[in-house]
Amino acid sequence: MLKQSPGVTVATFDPLGWLGVLAFNHLYPPFDNPKLLQALLPAVDQKEYVEAMVGEQMDLGKYPAGFFILGSPMANTAGLSALSGPRDIAKARQLVKESGYKGEKIVLMSPTDQAALQQEAQVTNSLFKQLGLNVDYQAMDWGSLVARRAKQVPPDQGGWNSFCTLWGGLAVSNPGSSYPLRGNGRKGWFGWPTDEKMEALRTDWFNAPDLATQKKACEQIQLHAFETVPFMPLGQIFLPTAFRSNLSGFVKCANILFWGVQKT
Repeated sequence: MLKQSPGVTVATFDPLGWLGVLAFNHLYPPFDNPKLLQALLPAVDQKEYVEAMVGEQMDLGKYPAGFFILGSPMANTAGLSALSGPRDIAKARQLVKESGYKGEKIVLMSPTDQAALQQEAQVTNSLFKQLGLNVDYQAMDWGSLVARRAKQVPPDQGGWNSFCTLWGGLAVSNPGSSYPLRGNGRKGWFGWPTDEKMEALRTDWFNAPDLATQKKACEQIQLHAFETVPFMPLGQIFLPTAFRSNLSGFVKCANILFWGVQKT
């Protein structure tokens, strides 16, 4: 509607966009089981997630995306075939059975007042059901979800198993600022995986003497992440900005800044 409005320009200023994230609670069953997390990989269709968020405006989405945002120096294709190859629900269902999943209920939180996140959650709900997972889809406002995701109690005591969100591209562009990629347990971001190897690889990245070595470290991090699945990357989207056509000089970054904006 805004694109069709006279005197209005719609543009995308953020070069990195946002990374879709499916978060798992690694403290309790069933997502404390890496085999179950790996079983999801053949079934996750990033195109479906991106389409759910941007609709027909597919120029606002990118996929396949790994654990580092596309367009950043650390983005790589190591292990990415796990998400870029042909999707296979039947294979994933078989892997779920082989993982030892015992039918535990999965509390999937969905925010009703955050459209893109709700759409991610709805796709996830459908996916879990197709794979035979016992999903308990719980809709709530974002404030309630934020309060609940901080709880480290078991899901049947007011905790949770999974939720979807978006992470700003700059934050997930490298291991230093990507909180969802950490393996520091209960001290980390919501989901709390404990992964000493991931932490060691992160340290290797910090100690890398040059960009080439940093990139190699990130390839090892991504390969390891596809084994442990600290979170599931769901594709990349961009959020456009609408402004009066007689304005110019906007800074190309994630947030709208009014430095240097001019009116003609």
